[in-house]
Amino acid sequence: MEELKSNRDYGIDLLRIVCMIMIPIHHIIVHGGMQHAYPHMSTGYIIVNLVNAMAYFGVNAFAVISGYNMYGRRTKLSNLLNLWIEVLFYSFFIALLFRLINPAYVSDIDFWTSLIPNVYTGENGFSHYWFFTAYVVMFLLGAGIKSGLERTDARTDKALAIIVFIAFSFMPTMTFQNEAWGLGGGYSGLWLTVVFFYGCLIKKYSLDSKTHRMVWFGIYIICAIISWGIKIGVEYAVGGFYNFDMPIQYITPLYLIGSMALFMSFVKLKLHHVTERVIAFITPAIFGVYLIHDNDFVRAYLVKGTVGNGNFAFLSHYPYPLMVLGMIGCAIGILIVCVCIDHLRIMLFKAMSVNKVTRRIDG
Repeated sequence: MEELKSNRDYGIDLLRIVCMIMIPIHHIIVHGGMQHAYPHMSTGYIIVNLVNAMAYFGVNAFAVISGYNMYGRRTKLSNLLNLWIEVLFYSFFIALLFRLINPAYVSDIDFWTSLIPNVYTGENGFSHYWFFTAYVVMFLLGAGIKSGLERTDARTDKALAIIVFIAFSFMPTMTFQNEAWGLGGGYSGLWLTVVFFYGCLIKKYSLDSKTHRMVWFGIYIICAIISWGIKIGVEYAVGGFYNFDMPIQYITPLYLIGSMALFMSFVKLKLHHVTERVIAFITPAIFGVYLIHDNDFVRAYLVKGTVGNGNFAFLSHYPYPLMVLGMIGCAIGILIVCVCIDHLRIMLFKAMSVNKVTRRIDG
């Protein structure tokens, strides 16, 4: 376990953990079968979509965290290189494991392209790990953005914040053009860079301290409920047969604002020292949770299932409160298992002095 440091913001680290529970919940819904487990516009369908609407803030929140943490600090390329090595490690060895289990699971091209997970894109246009591919773009562009923001004044920053918001969030949402500017519906390096920019502004102007954290958390809840309400309301209005997903997109104003509000509700949160120790144990393995559970082969055979109906659709057989608790419990279970696995990887990398080697790139 890493040594506890008094200047570490464990509130932000707790948010990382919460987000890495949100993301598997979303995957349980969209990949694990829960999205189609209930008839359209039924009570179960409405509840599942509410849970999904609340969990969908996780990715944006990670980009806010990156902007906040990187602002005012030296950009270390070793940090990016360490993540890249970790991505290659899991991409290749998970592909190798599934190929050994059953060669039919992993084609020759899938096996060899596991060595270039962020370059190769399949038929759907996504790399093996879309988030990290986008993160690389955000990291490199963000280095310039944060340096620029360290030199701009408040008037310029305000103008930039408004222009970026209108151009990259408000207008694409209002015109139903979520692919505009290459935003890719939020699945892109450009969008993560936009959110990163606002994370820098939060740090620069200490926006988290302007309002009580419970107000920020309330704003997050309101953004989620409004987004969910618009989706369900439109589907009901057109007769309950149309799946209207536009309100629940990373790029919408509500998801941009809500992710920032969620972040600010956790910043500088005071926690018990025992809780801090638990957080300090989990946090180094958070990225590994993503790499393991959202690996293409893990998703295809352990989340979606070999027949494609979703291995988590069984939760729909339980009463609604238990169904919701079941999704949360399964996501927490995924977190725990993946954290344990990744700590083995951390020990291996430590024995191999990976971090010591990569730090040489910083000079």
